Amino acid sequence: MSRYKIPVVFGLDEKYVLPAFVVMYSILEHSNEYYQFYFITTDNISEKTKKFAALLQNKHNNFNIFVQKIHKDLFEDVKIYNHHLSIAAYFRLLIPDILCESDKCIYLDCDILVNGDLKELFQLDLGNNYLAGVKDCHIIKKGRNRDLHQKLLELPSMDRYINSGVLVMNLKKMRDNNIVNDFLKQMKKENWFEDQDVLNRCCYPYIKTLPLVYNLFHFYSNQNIHFLYSLEYEREDFHFDKPFIIHMGGVWKPWNSKKVKFADVWWKYAKAFADTCDYHEYEKNSQKEDCLCSLFQTLEKNKEHPFVICGFSENGKRLCEMMMVKGYTNIVSFADNDETKWKQKYREIPVNTVEYILKHFNDAFWIISNQLSFKEVQNQLLSYQIDSRHMVRYVNKYEQKMYLLSLDEKFYDFEIGQIAEFEYAAEVPDDRERKDYLLKILDNPNEHMEEYNRLDKKYHFNYWYNSNKGN
Repeated sequence: MSRYKIPVVFGLDEKYVLPAFVVMYSILEHSNEYYQFYFITTDNISEKTKKFAALLQNKHNNFNIFVQKIHKDLFEDVKIYNHHLSIAAYFRLLIPDILCESDKCIYLDCDILVNGDLKELFQLDLGNNYLAGVKDCHIIKKGRNRDLHQKLLELPSMDRYINSGVLVMNLKKMRDNNIVNDFLKQMKKENWFEDQDVLNRCCYPYIKTLPLVYNLFHFYSNQNIHFLYSLEYEREDFHFDKPFIIHMGGVWKPWNSKKVKFADVWWKYAKAFADTCDYHEYEKNSQKEDCLCSLFQTLEKNKEHPFVICGFSENGKRLCEMMMVKGYTNIVSFADNDETKWKQKYREIPVNTVEYILKHFNDAFWIISNQLSFKEVQNQLLSYQIDSRHMVRYVNKYEQKMYLLSLDEKFYDFEIGQIAEFEYAAEVPDDRERKDYLLKILDNPNEHMEEYNRLDKKYHFNYWYNSNKGN
């Protein structure tokens, strides 16, 4: 057995136990070292952890797991600015005091895959630095937001601003300088990127920057590096063929869309835990196609109901068009809380309050087109005792640039069809003709410059669909 015992830490809540074990499995598949895995959590996950550990031990036995439960009270005042995160993001700030017998450790987010021997990362010389990590290119790209962000953090430069998803931590130096106390103070302030801002603010300038391969976001992968041309890394830094660590950051991850890059690899590891309830829940969730065909399947099952579209917006109007083309003409109303929209009409369909609609259509089926406020609208409908089975969410994934950048190439053709339906349902009813119409625009942008520019502004074709042309 190796003399190395490499401490690797995860901050997580109950729902991220399965992803954490997938990360651990990927680590053990590429290393013969002995690993001490630490879970920092506020949830009761010990029993679940034991079950997952037993399954992982069927594959590897060179590891141990420690669960450190902490109190939520410590984080009661912190703000979450990025809705896909939870307070668990802040748990890593406590690592120096929790791993009090370790001088050094690796911290990993739960949405990564490791493709190399983690010993290589652990043995990096930190020198006099608190941390080592990879620059967060997405955040530090040149622009007004970077300047505002830098001013907010009171940093002289963003040259060492790193992503907090993969960290090598100098725990001894942190304890010697009582830096956890600094973390806790900064945590109460405005931090646009939560724990990451705290770490970069408090550890600057004692931060070692690492090559991009140690934390390569999946939306940077493949041949598409246009997004990074103006940033600090060079083309030779990318190593897209097999990065050391893949980070599936942002909202779009393998367990909510099997269309993202490296989803097939993630699910290959996840199958080791197929006997758990978590696996079946994740599998079920991944089968919920976030696409129009799934929505229309739901509408078909409920076509005897009058339909209400929640949200009198561009999304809601586009959805109305697509529904009408598909033959769903029983749309009786839009619902919106904005009183300035009440009694407006689109396609002769009025906008009303929820109360008014319930009074006149108590058997309505509700389609929530609101993107950012989905939860609020859903809770509002539930407060009126509307059965959750009588509502469905419409997700316009194209509002999020990262979905398209994260998309695996083999799904490009499918998404082009989806975009064509969203854009041209009313003008071109036939599916094949509609798709061909869009492809003609995309393949001949100079001949359709105005329309191409309009579409590219919304769907960023140059960053994904067109990114490999001419390579």
